[in-house]
Amino acid sequence: MHVIDDYAHLRQKAKQYPKRVSVFRGASLYARITEPEDLHELVISNYPPSYHLATSTGAFNVTWRGGIIYVSNVTALHKMPDTLK
Repeated sequence: MHVIDDYAHLRQKAKQYPKRVSVFRGASLYARITEPEDLHELVISNYPPSYHLATSTGAFNVTWRGGIIYVSNVTALHKMPDTLK
């Protein structure tokens, strides 16, 4: 019998986001910016990964369990540069 570790594969897929995202500067508080590409698989998983933002702009935050990036500070969003990398 051969067992495959789907958990490690799922964790890797669940942390993949779209390469480019556009945000309207007038977005409201808690507006969803983006989410992992395989969010559905993540939701049905028994062992979802946890998330955090590596660099903070002050304008965005991420849900710890689902990995959904959202607007957390509209004032900081208005003051941000036009492009982030």
